[in-house]
Amino acid sequence: PNKVACLAMLARVYLTMEDYANAGTYAQKALLLTKELIDYNTLSASDAFPLPAALPSGNVEALFYSVLNNLTTLSAASTTTTIAPSLYNSYEADDLRRVILFTPRGAGQVFKGSYAKSSAIFAGLSVNELYLIAAECYARADQKDASLALLNTLLVNRFKKNSFKPLSASTSEEALRLVLQERRKELVAREIRWTDLRRLNADARFAVTITKSYNGSSYELT
Repeated sequence: PNKVACLAMLARVYLTMEDYANAGTYAQKALLLTKELIDYNTLSASDAFPLPAALPSGNVEALFYSVLNNLTTLSAASTTTTIAPSLYNSYEADDLRRVILFTPRGAGQVFKGSYAKSSAIFAGLSVNELYLIAAECYARADQKDASLALLNTLLVNRFKKNSFKPLSASTSEEALRLVLQERRKELVAREIRWTDLRRLNADARFAVTITKSYNGSSYELT
């Protein structure tokens, strides 16, 4: 734990509370102290766990280390659980997250992108989350250019070199939708999606209903 981690935690908590002014303030303060990102072009997609371990050697994006206890159902150790096809298919062909974060398993894909560099699921605080919090808060404050600048800085480090075309938006709401889409694609298996669904479902523009069919029955989370 250090000052940057405390600022990042404040940013995450205020985002959860839908206090976007304070969330943006603390994310921006943290980014003044650390903003380095991993260039996915420097990683080996063929590795079982391509991202560098936060402990003991260090990972420039990891600010506070925490892992979920024995939650192997989300990880590359899983034999039964795969990533939703709709999520995996949302990554563009030149987006390196397709091969850095996931690996084929049966007919689907399983997650292998933990900062633990193992099947343990990293659930700590990170620089890439700060970029996304700050970008979201800028968009909500009608500062789309500042929002897109942060989002594009993050994404250029995720695409094959010289392949990324910067995102653009004509309105702040369009920028916000881009940020929220990339938030889901970037922060996979971080144990924050449920929190995001709860806060975003309070806004009719972003509300989703989750459906699941199993054994002849259909289930919904509205």
